[in-house]
This record gives sequence, C-alpha cells and structure tokens, in this order.
Amino acid sequence: AHGGWPTVVAATIMVCFHLGILTAIPMGVPLEWNVFMIFGVLSLFVGHACLGLADVKNPVPLAILIAAVAGIVIAGNVFPRKISFLPAMRHYAGNWDTTLWCIKPS
Repeated sequence: AHGGWPTVVAATIMVCFHLGILTAIPMGVPLEWNVFMIFGVLSLFVGHACLGLADVKNPVPLAILIAAVAGIVIAGNVFPRKISFLPAMRHYAGNWDTTLWCIKPS
C-alpha cells in the first residue's frame, strides 16, 4: 500500500499550510520550522507511505521513544527552569488568557 489518495490529499494540505505561513513572512516566527515540516511531510508520509506501525518488528524502540518524548514534556512543565520551553512544548502556554480576552464578548 502506498497510502492512497488520503495520503496525497493530507500531504498536499500540510505542504500548502506550511508554505502559506512561510510566504506570509510573519515576524517573530521560526520560519525554518515550516521548511523542516514540509520536508518531513514529504519524506515520511509521501516517500515512505508504504510503511506503517504494523511494520514495526520490535516495539521496544518505539515505546522508548514515546516514553522519552512524554518524559521530556512532563519534566519540562514540572521543572520549567531546568528544561527549555521548546522541548517542553510550552511555546504559547502564556497566551491563552490574552487570546480569551481578545475573543470574549464585552
């Protein structure tokens, strides 16, 4: 299986989404992330569409990867001074109240 039309449609949407952000040239945004995501989508989901989770022969490395990512995110949120906001995925954690204020009816 090569992923079929759902993979092509989803990959096209994701590439267009990131190209839209990239071409808008927003201020204060790490634009290299969008370039990385475009290459990632094309490499992982188009170039290797024939591979899936059912093809994993040994689940231990996958379990270790998931545990490591979850552990870094949890540790980064419990100990914010020890772990950067980027691996802890706290990019916009402080903006929720301002966003709520902007969209809340007055």
